[in-house]
Amino acid sequence: MMEPEIIKQQSGLNINQIKGNVDKVLVEYILKVASGIRIDIQGNTVVLNGKVHSWAERTLITHEAWATPGVLAVVDQIAIEYD
Repeated sequence: MMEPEIIKQQSGLNINQIKGNVDKVLVEYILKVASGIRIDIQGNTVVLNGKVHSWAERTLITHEAWATPGVLAVVDQIAIEYD
């Protein structure tokens, strides 16, 4: 089995380092945006409640919930409240 080639960007960071940085930025953004979100855990199910300002914010939060290891279901009860 061939090992994956690590592609270097001009910044000198490899793809994994860049991915880690993007993940960190997304988490920080979600924490900022999701301050009005309540997260309930029921076994392997995540229930999301609260309000966000756009479909993009709602999608980002639900995708992050689905990406969490061990989560088998996400119940999205997030409302979009346009300013």
